[in-house]
Amino acid sequence: MLDALNAQNLNDALELQERSEEMEEKVWKKMNKTACGVIRSCLSQDLKYDVMNETFAKKIWETLASKYLTKSV
Repeated sequence: MLDALNAQNLNDALELQERSEEMEEKVWKKMNKTACGVIRSCLSQDLKYDVMNETFAKKIWETLASKYLTKSV
């Protein structure tokens, strides 16, 4: 999934909850919306259910990470 986001230069959407000062609002909205779509396209139906109401790519990523990534010692 990260490769798909990096390939489309959408990795900034995972790092930022809000747009940076240098970025135009229109560009930010499109990048965030596209990143959300890429993330959701990689999920199975039951995983999509957990994040279907989220509108920020960073929040989707954090939700999935907290629920499904295992922490190593």
